[in-house]
Amino acid sequence: MKYTPSEIKKKGLFYSIPIYQRLFEWNTENIITLLEDLKKASKEQGDYYIGMLTSTNSNELVDGQQRFTVMLLLGCVLQKYYDEWKGFLIADNKTRISFTSRPSDNTYIRFLIEHTEEENRSFKNAKMWNGIKQIREFIDKEFDDDEKKRNFSEYIFEHLSFFISKLPDEYSPRDLNKYFERMNTTGKNLEQHEILKVKLLSNLDNDIDRYMLLWNKLSDVDTL
Repeated sequence: MKYTPSEIKKKGLFYSIPIYQRLFEWNTENIITLLEDLKKASKEQGDYYIGMLTSTNSNELVDGQQRFTVMLLLGCVLQKYYDEWKGFLIADNKTRISFTSRPSDNTYIRFLIEHTEEENRSFKNAKMWNGIKQIREFIDKEFDDDEKKRNFSEYIFEHLSFFISKLPDEYSPRDLNKYFERMNTTGKNLEQHEILKVKLLSNLDNDIDRYMLLWNKLSDVDTL
């Protein structure tokens, strides 16, 4: 099923980041590239696919922390222009993502959601703060009035899209860690065949899980 910030809010979904996940690493170039792509996509009002995320059935993100965190940072800035983001960022007094072994990042995410200006703090996640800074500067530079900012904010809330693949319940913590290492050792961005997979699945209304299973089986076939 396709997910967006809007759908996540409606379904009341919360996600956790396991202990073996690396820190948030997106730099200025990554952030600006995403924002420029979103601006182009917003002119056509079609969905913008940020890729495939992988989670356990208990909503632990095994792969996709970077993209989900960027979505949260977008919401931190865009809530100023479109109120629906507020319920996405925090609901039932819980932030939409939590870090299992990083209490300082949990506190800092909450701070970013609730504050608009930097403060002198004993702890600051420099990459997250840079993300906030780049998003804010891009919005102010590219959109010259509040209505345009609101429209862009609403577009992202409704159309920033991804699929979430669920791993089997029988995966042990060691299995999950191995899966994560396999997915991230190359440090590459989404491959072209993965983008194709997302676009093909976006046109399906039924049996998405069946087709995902078939795709994954074909992906595992050794080629000569």
